Amino acid sequence: MKTYLIPIKLKSIRKNPNAGSEQTIIQRTPTIRFSFNGLKLPECLKDNENCFITEKNMDIASKQVHIEGILKYPLHSDLLEQLWGVDIIISQENNSTIITHFPEPDYFYKYEIIEVKCNNCKQKFKSNEFQSLDNDNDDCFASTETGCPKCGEWDCCSVKYEKIEDALKIAEEEYDRLHK
Repeated sequence: MKTYLIPIKLKSIRKNPNAGSEQTIIQRTPTIRFSFNGLKLPECLKDNENCFITEKNMDIASKQVHIEGILKYPLHSDLLEQLWGVDIIISQENNSTIITHFPEPDYFYKYEIIEVKCNNCKQKFKSNEFQSLDNDNDDCFASTETGCPKCGEWDCCSVKYEKIEDALKIAEEEYDRLHK
């Protein structure tokens, strides 16, 4: 049985600036809170439209209301202009999530797309058309990344992906040859 070697695109190789990192910080949408004290909420703030009121209290003696809430993100500049000069406190919390994962690879790269042939149905197709298949069996799960897109055969041909170390050697040799 023929084994197809799928080479790395040499021009796609890039050094990963986060190589070896085992954590990624994901920035989420900021939470913009406001706190207002006054006779009534400014007309530009509309509950459930551009803000969510989370707390509302009234001081009966002074007839002042204390309102706290969250402004919808993103903030529009016209809303900020309307709030200019209003006695309101606005604060922003930048939320993030830290994801722990396996170490990031040293390089980013893509593979060439080559033509392969299924050993079962003998039809040719591109290597980026392989189907991911699984057996959906609760007792013994199995899967393949080299399913035939034409006939559905599992492991329809033998495939070997070039290792990044080998591609780097080829790239270095090509660089040396061109710069002599």
